[in-house]
Amino acid sequence: MTSKLTVSLISLLAIVNAAHNLSAAEMRTAKIQSTPLAGHTDWVNSANFSPDGRLIVTTSRDLTARIWDTTTGTLVHTLAGHTDWVNAANFSPDGRLIVTTSFDNTACIWNTATGALIHTLAGHTGIVYSGNFSPDGRLIVTASDDHTVRVWNTAIGALLHTAEHTDLVTSANFSHDGRLIVTASRDYIARIWDTATGALVHTLAEHTGAVRSAYFSPDDTFIVTASMDCAARIWDTSTGALVHTLAEHTDAVESANFSPDSRLIVTASDDQTARVWRDTHAQQQERALALVLASAQHPRLGADSPAGSGSLDRFTTQLIASFGLADSFSK
Repeated sequence: MTSKLTVSLISLLAIVNAAHNLSAAEMRTAKIQSTPLAGHTDWVNSANFSPDGRLIVTTSRDLTARIWDTTTGTLVHTLAGHTDWVNAANFSPDGRLIVTTSFDNTACIWNTATGALIHTLAGHTGIVYSGNFSPDGRLIVTASDDHTVRVWNTAIGALLHTAEHTDLVTSANFSHDGRLIVTASRDYIARIWDTATGALVHTLAEHTGAVRSAYFSPDDTFIVTASMDCAARIWDTSTGALVHTLAEHTDAVESANFSPDSRLIVTASDDQTARVWRDTHAQQQERALALVLASAQHPRLGADSPAGSGSLDRFTTQLIASFGLADSFSK
């Protein structure tokens, strides 16, 4: 069984390989160094990079969030203002602001350059578990133990909308076009909301355990949810219909998200494994298409094809039919 440490190390090595184009041999001998970010006086709950990668923000049970220089590990600013554990922090898309969430039932907006507190988002009556900016940075969505999701105006810190679940809300995330929000809850349900009006759009209700996370695909066509029922599920954003159930984990699935090109999904589970999921039928279609194109361009198109006619041989035609690619060659 693969340990969480091994999965993390493999992931880190993969990143190093991609960044430096290491050979397999170089990969095996790569030396990974760490830069300590030392200063917190209690457990560190989260750590995230700024959009340009130059800064890192961390949160801690010591009631602070801290901004660090990525290269040197130097402390840049201490964000002190919460009165209880700070559990999450995220940068705005332009990196100029940070939103933090806390066990003190509030979220706070900070100036990244100065470390100054700009607004306190007060209104939740329970722990605020997550806070995220909209893609344009104009809105913030927060998820709380008080069974609500709240949308705030970033510039003035004003509450715009409140949406309710029937239990603790574990995560809330904007679609990439900023028009929708997807939330996950301990009530076994994920929900899609209209950002502008706060209206409920779709209810995603097939899980049989608490939903731990919910994310849109990069093109916003699909949503993937992760649940304590040991499964992740893929949903159609436009209809709310269940598309696929990913059920090979043997314990709770804590998170699930899409790769940047939407071709893969990665899940992380309490069964001590992470899994990468891919659409094998799509892969088969891509291989068939590549073969079709190669065959069509080959000087000899097949024994039953008139020389120089540009027609496809029988095998290629069968491939086109078997993989449903006829439309691609009908023009």
